[in-house]
Amino acid sequence: MNKNKFKKILYFDISFFLFGMIKYIFYPYSFAPDELAKAITLYEEMLPLPDSFSVIIFIIAFLSVFPAYYYLFNFKKRGIYFYIFYLLISCLAVLVNGFYLFDSFEYIIGFFDIIISGFIISIFYFSDLSKSFK
Repeated sequence: MNKNKFKKILYFDISFFLFGMIKYIFYPYSFAPDELAKAITLYEEMLPLPDSFSVIIFIIAFLSVFPAYYYLFNFKKRGIYFYIFYLLISCLAVLVNGFYLFDSFEYIIGFFDIIISGFIISIFYFSDLSKSFK
């Protein structure tokens, strides 16, 4: 694999990340049935504000993705460490978030994002391109 293909994979990963964030923020239950979306929205309105731990986890996850992609695009070795840290923190952020209903489009976006993330990690550790990271 050459560097241009790896950068294209990173572009795909960034695009799925952005699509997921836009869908999650602006259209949370657009593909869910109307009754279910209304019930979940009413349930979420009754929940208390998130605690400071979950807010800190979300901020750390959001801020760790930028240096990860920067270092991966520049083929720096610490980029993969930032990327793995981002993946672990984002998994933890999902667990502390509480109840959330994913619709079919979010499942598809999440599926491709996880596949591409695993592909990026496997390229870093198991391909010839791993020697170009310094």
